[in-house]
Amino acid sequence: MDTTSFTLRPRGLSFYLLVRNMPTMITRDDNSTAYPLETTWDRMKHVAALPPQKILLSTVVIGMLTAIWLASPFVILAILIGIGLQYIIEYCVHRFLYHMTPPDQVNDLFKWLYKSHWGHHDFPNNPNLWGGNGLLFVPIISAIFILIGWALMALFGSAHPLAYAVVGVYLGAIPTYITYEWAHVTAHAAGKKNWLERYITKEHAKHHFQDYNSNYHVNAGGIVVDRAFGTAFDRETYSRPDHIRTMGLAPDDARLVQLREMYASECNITELDRQKALS
Repeated sequence: MDTTSFTLRPRGLSFYLLVRNMPTMITRDDNSTAYPLETTWDRMKHVAALPPQKILLSTVVIGMLTAIWLASPFVILAILIGIGLQYIIEYCVHRFLYHMTPPDQVNDLFKWLYKSHWGHHDFPNNPNLWGGNGLLFVPIISAIFILIGWALMALFGSAHPLAYAVVGVYLGAIPTYITYEWAHVTAHAAGKKNWLERYITKEHAKHHFQDYNSNYHVNAGGIVVDRAFGTAFDRETYSRPDHIRTMGLAPDDARLVQLREMYASECNITELDRQKALS
């Protein structure tokens, strides 16, 4: 069976049938298809072409030059710390920031939340709502990571803690963030997928269509962080929340209706999309 454009409604189906060999996410429309990025290379090019990633990729060069200058085995430790910190940040931002209780009215915070994440749950196959907030990562998260890395490397007795922190961020954390963006695009785009990409899609589908309070990780291997925090999806014990695509809010909540209309033009949310979102 060719499943390249195969979409299903999850309600009433076993989760096994929902995600088995599924190349893309599910939409409200049984006849709709996800944004097509047919191959792994297509998805990598899509991520690399995003403006934030162009900036982030350039910082990897800085990290490589710094690592060459240090010429020390501690470089490996710095990179591993950077990777680990990014996995934790990925989880914490998703769980505690993007999934925070929304404001009671449509203010600037809710507008930002909807554009950054709530709209993505509302319309998971809309590529204009897939995220990619790398520009926020560059000045803010990088600075935080460098400070943390500086302190950690100083604790390990490094003679050049700031340089090692730069290596940890630019060769560890930022490449891991870029792979997160690729994994997220992979989970939502239609196309042929290898075993790793199918695994990423299956794990992320659990978050979107089974329990939005579980599986906050996206990167492969991030399930370790979910297990550590007690939020890994458990098919035996989970209870599917109400209004899963709107993360607990009624689909016709006035705030969501207003936000869908507000971002309709910018994010290509059609009138038909908005009508289906009410059901």
